Amino acid sequence: MIDVKMQNGELALDTAGRFIDLGDRDARFRRALIAVTAKKGAFVYNRALGADYDALTGAADVRRKTEQIFNEALADYDDTAVTVTQTGEHTLVSIRVNGEARSEEVVRF
Repeated sequence: MIDVKMQNGELALDTAGRFIDLGDRDARFRRALIAVTAKKGAFVYNRALGADYDALTGAADVRRKTEQIFNEALADYDDTAVTVTQTGEHTLVSIRVNGEARSEEVVRF
C-alpha cells in the first residue's frame, strides 16, 4: 500500500516538486486515523467511512463508547484496533496496526 504524505493539511512535495510517498506502514496508520476522525456518512464517496459520533449522545461511559465506535470504524481494516486513552475535545488514542502501536490525537472537524 502506497499513499502520499500530508503536511499541514496539504500534499507534501520534495524539492523537485514531486509528491512524497508514504510507505505501507505509515499509510495504514494514516488511513486508520482518518477512519476514526471522520464522521460516519460525511464523506460523499464512501458513506460507510468514519465513526458514528452520534452514538456518543447520552453515553454513560464516554471513553468506553468512543473506543467502541472507533473500533467499529476500523472493522474492515486487517489487524487494526484502537484504544482510547483520553476523551474530550481532543481524544487521545493508541492505534495498533500489525502489532505496532502509535499514539495519536483525534480532532473532530
